[in-house]
Parts: sequence; C-alpha cells; structure tokens
Amino acid sequence: RKQADFAGLILCSAAIDVEWTPVLRMTAAIGGCLSVCLPHARMVPAVRVEDMNASPELQKAILDDPLIFHGSLQNLTGYSVLQGFKALED
Repeated sequence: RKQADFAGLILCSAAIDVEWTPVLRMTAAIGGCLSVCLPHARMVPAVRVEDMNASPELQKAILDDPLIFHGSLQNLTGYSVLQGFKALED
C-alpha cells in the first residue's frame, strides 16, 4: 500500500436519498440474508447517471471515466451502505 501517496479523499455519493423503487425495497428487506448467503453477487442496482447530474455533458464524462464503476453493487456492499444510511438517519 502506498498510503503516503495520498493526502486525502473526496467521496461524493448520489445514492443519498435515492428513490425507493420496488426492487430497492425488496433488496433492502432481504439484504441481511443476501449479504450473508450471496455476498459477492451483484444484485443491488446502481444509481442511474441521470440521477447524478442533469447536464448531458457531465453525464457523458461520468460514463466515459474509467475510474467510475457503473455496474450493480455486490450484496454485502449494498447492505453495508444501507446500514450506514440508516445510522445517519438516527
């Protein structure tokens, strides 16, 4: 690890206060079980690029950026993020 090469991290998330679709509600309801039984399966839908930014130019830049992951999240990651959001609400 080269931690000395990094001075900090800026983390932005469009996932805060996402629209709760039926798929997200179902996944959240069984998220604990999925995170244990199938932790590496990619079943948690990603945030749509249209929800990250309204500008078509920036949407294209997001889609073209090789450092931004665009697929579904692993169940364990999605469940961990959900638990973090719930902790923030409390």
